[in-house]
Amino acid sequence: MAELNPSMPETRIALSKGKIVLLTLLGCGFVALGVWMVSMDAQTIAAQRRFNMPWLVYGIGLLAIVFFGFCTLIGIKKLVDSKPGLILGKSGFADNSSGVSSGFVPWSAVLDIREEAIHGQRFVLVMVHNPEDFIAPDTGLKRMAQLANLKMCGTPVSLSANGLKVSHAELLALLKAYHAKSQVGFR
Repeated sequence: MAELNPSMPETRIALSKGKIVLLTLLGCGFVALGVWMVSMDAQTIAAQRRFNMPWLVYGIGLLAIVFFGFCTLIGIKKLVDSKPGLILGKSGFADNSSGVSSGFVPWSAVLDIREEAIHGQRFVLVMVHNPEDFIAPDTGLKRMAQLANLKMCGTPVSLSANGLKVSHAELLALLKAYHAKSQVGFR
């Protein structure tokens, strides 16, 4: 873990290429599962005891292809990304850890930092003054994901240690330490 050192102006946390490779391979597997579902014969689906509605199986397959295809593309992009996943500094933090990264978030905009588990996945939620300021201006998938985060969690700024060379506990501790230090001033 990179430790908070008042004489050190910033902490850089690298992207974990190993974790990203595993997540990308998992995404490829779900895309393949989606392709298999979409390619199934309607009569074969109808003959099943469960999930015997072709439109449902095709819909789930198509959603799997689109969603996990997007995740796989982001994983591939992050594998060739040489920038750090997260940079914590005196004025704020720069998030480059995922496909829906928030970019730069100044400490002055941060109200609170807390953790939450959603479907067994732990996230660090950064509660901000004006959440709309941190939602991507375009209408793409990133914006939709950030709006979903805002609706479910109360903030569009959420971080996961999944793609970083740090544990969840270390990520949470570092963010809280830098935020606390920003409140009293870095020396």
